[in-house]
Amino acid sequence: MEFRDCHEEKIHLCGLIQDLGYLFVFDESRICTAASHNVIQIDNIPVEKYLGMTVDQVLSLLTKSDRFIFESINQHLNTSIFYRFAERIQINNIDYDLSIYKYGDNIYVEIELCNTQQIKPTKLYYYAKYLEDNKSKVWECLTNLIRQIINYDRVMVYQFLEDNSGKVIAESKSDNMHSLLGYRYPEFDIPQQARELYTIFLARHTADTDGLTHQIISNSKQEIDLTKCSLRAMSPIHLQYLKNSKAQASASFSIIQDGKLWGLVTCQNSKPLHVDLAQRHLCTFLTQFATNHHISELLKEDLETQNVMYILEKELKSDLLIDRDIHYVLETFGERIMKMVEADGIIIKHSKGEKFYGEVPGNIQLKEIEHYLKNENTSLYSTHEFISKTADDNLFPGIIRAEILTESQWKIYLFRKEVLIEELWAGKPEKQLNYDPDRKITYPSPRTSFEAWRQITRGKAAPWLKVQLLFLERIVYIIQQAIAKRNAEIDQLNKDLIRSNNALDTFSYTLTHDLKNPLSSIQLGAQMILMKKNLSEELLHRLGTNYIRSFEFNYRNDQ
Repeated sequence: MEFRDCHEEKIHLCGLIQDLGYLFVFDESRICTAASHNVIQIDNIPVEKYLGMTVDQVLSLLTKSDRFIFESINQHLNTSIFYRFAERIQINNIDYDLSIYKYGDNIYVEIELCNTQQIKPTKLYYYAKYLEDNKSKVWECLTNLIRQIINYDRVMVYQFLEDNSGKVIAESKSDNMHSLLGYRYPEFDIPQQARELYTIFLARHTADTDGLTHQIISNSKQEIDLTKCSLRAMSPIHLQYLKNSKAQASASFSIIQDGKLWGLVTCQNSKPLHVDLAQRHLCTFLTQFATNHHISELLKEDLETQNVMYILEKELKSDLLIDRDIHYVLETFGERIMKMVEADGIIIKHSKGEKFYGEVPGNIQLKEIEHYLKNENTSLYSTHEFISKTADDNLFPGIIRAEILTESQWKIYLFRKEVLIEELWAGKPEKQLNYDPDRKITYPSPRTSFEAWRQITRGKAAPWLKVQLLFLERIVYIIQQAIAKRNAEIDQLNKDLIRSNNALDTFSYTLTHDLKNPLSSIQLGAQMILMKKNLSEELLHRLGTNYIRSFEFNYRNDQ
């Protein structure tokens, strides 16, 4: 049985545009290779006649003038400022937006219907000022502004979460609609290829879920890539999804942070309503303006947190330099480290034992955690959804293990307790699948229910923040430096001791060598004296007698 899923649908190659205007596609040589079937409505010229024309010929037919020359437009597109040329024109006394851009190897010319309500550029300053003055609730203010600009029933800011599901974090709506603020939406509501398109092209709209669509006629077998086409028709699955949610018109504006899709401004209206190019450009600008303020506030909060962390790091480094007992210093900072990363408990293990603060798992669960982490080779491992098989209560799904020295007892464990979360979903988060007996395939069907569905989530702790993990990395590095410095000092002392012992050995050898002959002579003389003791006494006696006799003789002669 063949299985088709939402992510397999090539929505950018649908080959259809909405009934809002016309599309022409040109190759690198500026020859028309494709056009929407409805271009016959312009001057009653069938689409086949346009195929083979140059871009300048088509522009001349559309505008009834020669003021649009592609060579000058191309110079405009090749600058680093503009990627799309846009100009207001009239066709059959109706206002359209002429939009010219390049994508891949093709040149695209779109003619899109304008709304009668015109955007006033003078309001842009006040829109920006309103967002700037309300930074603390910037998303709520953004929904208010966009709803005012496009006149939709509901405008929401939808944030993608860690598991790729989404949550409504801000909302502006008409009084007769129930609130979706805080509602969750499953990941498969916005499939992966749709998210990729949102990252490339920041604005998408559906003017009427029941509106006509027009096929693109091409003289080539190659499918036309409509990734950046504003008129692109939506996927049938997505259109049915909107109908099931009671929306007949929809618009979305991408929230991009660090080059990634952070969320969407999602707009819904109960009746068909077109959001034209000028409105979409303004909404896209305000969305990015609000995003920049949001990022600025996050950076400000991070900077304040990092300053507090830096003070603790500095004090730890200072104490490690002064106190030679690293084990003791680390233990005294344990409770402060625990509070800094908002953990419920900490265990500090080292070569002399361990110390813990706060609430930590029991011995059985600790052994289970250590066994679980045995095969994790990263020096800093973190999770907020560890599942214990031994503990019935007092669960600690939040775990950080920081290895100070690999393959040693020097480790830091941090724990967070389980947090029970009641989640409110817009309908039960489950895929709907249908079976086609003729084609013998299973295909996805949009959800039909968006009624509130509550779910209690267990077995998870609050996720660890990136700034907290970076802080722990720096703490580990500081301790590693202290241990390395202490080991270096011990190595130097050992080297000095070896050098002193060698010098002492040399001195002893020299002294022994220099005293060897004199001592031998003294020893030999002493031995000879002892051996001839009697001879020595007789010799002394004779010497004494001769001296006395000599003295007496000399005395008599003097007389």
